Amino acid sequence: MFQFTQEEIDQLPEKAQRWGIIPSLKKEVETLLSHPLVVPHEGVGNWGHYYYCPDCSVQLAFDIEEPHAHRCPDCGKVFHDALTDGAWWCFANMMNASGTWYLGLLWLCTNEEKYALKAKEILLEYARWYPEHKEHGDIPCNGPGRANAQTLDESNFLRSLAYGYDIVKEFLTKEERRDVDERLLRPGMEFLKKHRVNQIHNHEVICDGAIGVIALLLDDKASLSFALDEEYGLSYQLSHGMLVDGFWFECSTAYHFYALENFFNYERFARHTPYARLSDERYHKMVLASLEILKEDYSSVLLNDAHLDQDGLDAYGLLDLFYAIWHDPEMLTLLAQKRGKRPLFAFLYGEERLPKAAAYAFPDIKGETGLGATVLHRDGWFLLFRHDPYGGEHDHFDRMGIELDYHGIPVCKDLGTTGYGAPLHYGYYKHTGTHNTVCINEMNQSPSKGRLLSYGKNDLCSFAEGKVSWTENYPMPDSFSLKEWDDVSYSGVKMRRWVCLAEGCFLDVISVTGVKENRTIDCCFHFSGKRKPLAFPTMDILSFSDKEPFSHLSGMISSPLDENRTISYQLDGCVMEEVRTMENGGTLYLGEGPDNPSEKELAFQIERVVAPEAMFAHIISPTGILKDGTFRKEGDSLRFLLHKADGAIKEIVWKK
Repeated sequence: MFQFTQEEIDQLPEKAQRWGIIPSLKKEVETLLSHPLVVPHEGVGNWGHYYYCPDCSVQLAFDIEEPHAHRCPDCGKVFHDALTDGAWWCFANMMNASGTWYLGLLWLCTNEEKYALKAKEILLEYARWYPEHKEHGDIPCNGPGRANAQTLDESNFLRSLAYGYDIVKEFLTKEERRDVDERLLRPGMEFLKKHRVNQIHNHEVICDGAIGVIALLLDDKASLSFALDEEYGLSYQLSHGMLVDGFWFECSTAYHFYALENFFNYERFARHTPYARLSDERYHKMVLASLEILKEDYSSVLLNDAHLDQDGLDAYGLLDLFYAIWHDPEMLTLLAQKRGKRPLFAFLYGEERLPKAAAYAFPDIKGETGLGATVLHRDGWFLLFRHDPYGGEHDHFDRMGIELDYHGIPVCKDLGTTGYGAPLHYGYYKHTGTHNTVCINEMNQSPSKGRLLSYGKNDLCSFAEGKVSWTENYPMPDSFSLKEWDDVSYSGVKMRRWVCLAEGCFLDVISVTGVKENRTIDCCFHFSGKRKPLAFPTMDILSFSDKEPFSHLSGMISSPLDENRTISYQLDGCVMEEVRTMENGGTLYLGEGPDNPSEKELAFQIERVVAPEAMFAHIISPTGILKDGTFRKEGDSLRFLLHKADGAIKEIVWKK
């Protein structure tokens, strides 16, 4: 057995009782043990991202007894189409495959052979039918599959079966092992080798890891070398995919963690072999990089393509393994926050008694390199300012965007996204216009690397300023991308943004130049709450835009930007935000748009100017902090006057 030494195996039954892990393992296989085994006789599994409600953008409720009826847990609508049926098979395949591992662990922990025999049944049934699974699938940015419809899902499926096979192999006869080896694992591995793409990508990390696990089981040194050491193998992915600050190049919190998980899906299987590299300091650097952008509740921002359940290291149960390797005090601090339910990885790889953890400092981050995200903490505010590089397929085209929280309450958040088969993924969540930044001509920003111009903190404030230019060719990453941006609209455009936390407020200046042919310049914000009644006149807008994402907005009203406007928002937790906009000779548009999940709504605020250049300025402050707040443009400077509730007046100046 590769996963555990004999000493570890001998300790598992008593340790399982001590940790109380058996009930949670039984829950993982409850459906498999209480229903007849369902294995497709041909390759019918479709993309799991199709298993989403198109109206609510939430995953449908998987029911093993309903292969042709799929209910949305939010709106209750039931879907009966072939596309969703195929996605149901993807979930069934993955339940079976991962179930072999859980069943194997149950056998190791209880010595009850029924669990190993059920895992054996699953393996032999797939070995029987896998040769009949024909190549299929046409999923964006991914190769095909056999059991499932994309190479990524095929990799996860085969690796999970291999994990279970490693544990229960002794229950199979010589002939049965040959069937699993030669009818399932070897053809699956060769399929993955054929379809691994020569690119830097989390997909290829997953594919390489699965090939490596199977190659170890089959004692196939050539395939192991392919997975680990050849160009675009795991070592190459780690060397070329990790940015200088340790963040994964896709600049997505979810895919940073997902890449780490899949590097370690290989490493934890191989950890007792000469082919493991668990202590590689680059892994350590990747873990520490993810800690730098934590909010005060220890959650992560949903940068680029990220789902609501993909927001941290704890989502993948990796922290115990990481801490056991490096004993890093920062990891210990986060582990102390997340370990309460004693997840399976803690039981398998973690240390049973953890030392007392120190409080985490939540440092400010000067994001000059790598991810390029500057983080500021001050007076209860959390501010993440994005001036990062283009991240490839999973990018959201939101340079100079911000995420803003106040005492843990979302003010202007990054929405992340939903299932990739849901209409709002490409039609809404990925767009520049649904982020807190500037959008030209209602089109997505084209790839361009921003940079940090200045950063500092003093007794009065904490600030950062960044710049992005679309004035030269951008060197694209070695990774496939769908072109979802508009080069023409952004050609020659330059954007600067200065963000500042001062006197309990958020201050903001955005300068845009180089816009051609009188295209629209939209300064976009969305607020996690309801807009309060306005103190100025507005006009109803029957049709704001027929372009996505703005076509998804509703209840739109407008007012001229001919004077300072104050808009108040009621946020969760009874925090009132007051937003002051700048005189700009343009138009202020207000309305509502989908939150994530999409059955909820956000308040949208768009300041639109049609001109070659524009400047936008804002003051956002909780009610009770300011009596008044104003700003005045003086040449290339902007002077903020903050009239505090206690009568004090503070002046802060931004200079271009």
